[in-house]
Amino acid sequence: MSAYRDQHFLTDLYAVERIATVLDVSGRNVLEIGPGRGVLTRALLEHKARVIAVEVDQTRSLHMEESLQSIMRWMQILQQKLQERSSKS
Repeated sequence: MSAYRDQHFLTDLYAVERIATVLDVSGRNVLEIGPGRGVLTRALLEHKARVIAVEVDQTRSLHMEESLQSIMRWMQILQQKLQERSSKS
């Protein structure tokens, strides 16, 4: 594989968490170019960022969409519970 096609994926979870924390992405729009396996995407979503991820590799895009559906569903349930608690107060 030639150098311009080499891909490097962020896998260090400590580094990912630091990035998401230091950037203070909560409630912000984040454009992620080449999300790869979605490791950073997941952390950004967990920190309540609104993520737009652009992936040109269709296979990776489909895989990421499938793997992130569970976290999106979990976040929807969490938001719903928080709204229910707020309305009871």
